Amino acid sequence: MSWWQKIKKVVISREVATFCAFFVVASLMWLMYTIGTQREMTIPAPVAYYGIPDDVKLAQPLPSEVQFTIEEDGSQLINYLFTDLDTIDIDLTDQFSSKRTLKEIKINYLPYVEEKMNVISTSCNIVSVEPAIYTSSYSMVYTRRVPVRLRCDVNTALQYTLKDSVKINPSEVLIRGTHKAIDDIRVIYVDSVKEVFRKSKTVRANLVRPAGVEMLTRKVTLTVNVERQTEKSFTLPIEMDNVPENTNIHLFPSDAQVVFSVGLSRFNALRGDDFHIVFDYNNVDTVHHTCRLQLVNSGSERNLTYRIVPGEVEYLIEKL
Repeated sequence: MSWWQKIKKVVISREVATFCAFFVVASLMWLMYTIGTQREMTIPAPVAYYGIPDDVKLAQPLPSEVQFTIEEDGSQLINYLFTDLDTIDIDLTDQFSSKRTLKEIKINYLPYVEEKMNVISTSCNIVSVEPAIYTSSYSMVYTRRVPVRLRCDVNTALQYTLKDSVKINPSEVLIRGTHKAIDDIRVIYVDSVKEVFRKSKTVRANLVRPAGVEMLTRKVTLTVNVERQTEKSFTLPIEMDNVPENTNIHLFPSDAQVVFSVGLSRFNALRGDDFHIVFDYNNVDTVHHTCRLQLVNSGSERNLTYRIVPGEVEYLIEKL
């Protein structure tokens, strides 16, 4: 017997035929019961609010969602299963009018729900809305826009370095609170960045919230550009600084090498003429007759990673 004959035998068997007959009868009974029968369904809807001034603080948080129950003919309810209800937009501008003496707002959600549902169906009955009414007092607070800064290191993988400074977006945030709470705050800092970067990318980062202060922005994005790094070195004569009159200094050695760890894009921009290795007489170690060397940068390149070889030199003082 072929596979097709086996399938045909199963499909036309008495058991399958009996099952199909009962299924059709049950479906017809369910349809007859559903048509003309009023049933209820609960639907959630997101809510967005507009017109709230920045210097207003509500005593009670605004609901981000309302749930409402509708009553409808059973045969129509299936339509709502495939309908995404749009966000309910509520403009609160008039509630914060300067002409109002009572610092309180009140929202009745029923008219907003009815407006949305009338677009979908004119036959449904809205049984309940939760919450139905929102009320809250509010107070006026001080606000200030302050810059956002990094106070933590942004680490790169070995053989990589930052190509430029980390870009923070937004670069400023609005804070609010009592006059005492925000009076001394001049900057908001980015929380620690734990990722080790081996390629350029944009990441989200939390902000550190000062005590007693509310921040309308809690996260910022950091754009971190990295590139491979290499080394570039210059051998430079050691220059003298702050040497007293009638004093001659003999150095051992008389020159030193500065080795930079620099990204490939900045390699050609580094020139030896922009740097000076300095022996500062004010920093000499009179016990060991040594002095740690310093690097002075007279060029435009900044935030460079470098080392001086040797880091310190021996000296002899000759009085003239």
